[in-house]
Amino acid sequence: MGVSIDWVRDEIILACELVRQNDWRALDGHDPRVIDLSELLNRNPLHPLDQRDAKFRNPNGVGRKTADIATRHPEYQGRPTKGNRLDRVVLADFLADPLAMSQAAAEIRAAVE
Repeated sequence: MGVSIDWVRDEIILACELVRQNDWRALDGHDPRVIDLSELLNRNPLHPLDQRDAKFRNPNGVGRKTADIATRHPEYQGRPTKGNRLDRVVLADFLADPLAMSQAAAEIRAAVE
């Protein structure tokens, strides 16, 4: 059985791009775009298969990550979810240079696909 694997920068960039495309709002695990990202993250060879558990980057977990990002956006009105420091760093990068970060997300997605 695997252990919980922390999200890395490339994965957070992909999730942040999804939130950006959704007008900086979180998405839930039933959204087709979240399901697509979940499937992409599961195809990504970044984390060894033997370290992953059954919930690794599942749609609900991906949806939760989008909430961690969306609730840290400066315009969010409410209490932010916990998230982590890297969520805030990647969000700041997106806010500083959205075009470059969207391009980075496209390149990461292309490399995995």
